[in-house]
Amino acid sequence: MPVYNAGDIVGKTLIAKKSIGIKRSPFDLDPIIFTVQPGQTVGVVDSYYNVVPGRSVLYWGFKDANGRNYYAPHLEGYYDLNALSNQGVLTTQQKTDLEQQKNETTKSFIERNLKNIVIIAAIAFLLKEPLNNLSKK
Repeated sequence: MPVYNAGDIVGKTLIAKKSIGIKRSPFDLDPIIFTVQPGQTVGVVDSYYNVVPGRSVLYWGFKDANGRNYYAPHLEGYYDLNALSNQGVLTTQQKTDLEQQKNETTKSFIERNLKNIVIIAAIAFLLKEPLNNLSKK
């Protein structure tokens, strides 16, 4: 299961993958006021609320069309992660990999890509003469 940084989700649209109960405050015992069905937009995240007494899971915060706050709990499998990926959100692993690539030395880059470099060089060598002959005609 991909892991995202909650701060990276702020400003992104969450799509329900399962039925999600919506509340007017981010606490476990508060009543559900509405249920978002699978495939529907939950909303654009404007905040998130970490676990504290009375809140057993992270809650996402949203604003409705009238500017009123509403909240949805975050549980595994509740949200369409492909929709997040399509909005450009990177997992923590993807961010770590990009940072490592950005900081890698030329030697490390060559070692990581050596197989592809050898294949490209071999193809170029093999195509050199046929391409020269073709251009002479």
